[in-house]
Amino acid sequence: MAKLNNNRGFTLIEILVVITMVGILSTILVPQITKQLDKPKKSRAVIEITAMKHVLDMYFAENNVYPTDKAIINALMKENGVLGGKYGEATADDPWGNPYYIKTTANTYIIWSEGPRTDDEEKDDIYTDQNKTDVTVHKDNLQINTATTNSNDNS
Repeated sequence: MAKLNNNRGFTLIEILVVITMVGILSTILVPQITKQLDKPKKSRAVIEITAMKHVLDMYFAENNVYPTDKAIINALMKENGVLGGKYGEATADDPWGNPYYIKTTANTYIIWSEGPRTDDEEKDDIYTDQNKTDVTVHKDNLQINTATTNSNDNS
């Protein structure tokens, strides 16, 4: 009787080695890919916060004070169209689906987004204020309950 030669498959050890290698590569690559996906969203948030900054600065130039009433702030943002969405659709959210926050006094303001992570552990708020010429990532979380208004407040 002839002996059958059946060498057409992979051994269990070979399959386990490949699965282990794929697991190791995915644990290294997935966090890096996720960071890269947030870059365009951060850029959009920076652009929108910069636009809001310009609106408040123009108001200050005309009135010598920043608006402190949330209805005035919301109307200014709406009139100047600074919160445009995809293809011109109106939106009041940052790229991660959270509102932008604006805190004002007569002489100061802070505009911020909670960034990609809204938990208090991650310090990635994107913000600017009246003294900054740019928009940066804040190292300390800004408290949303201190905001004068937010971009979803329609009053």
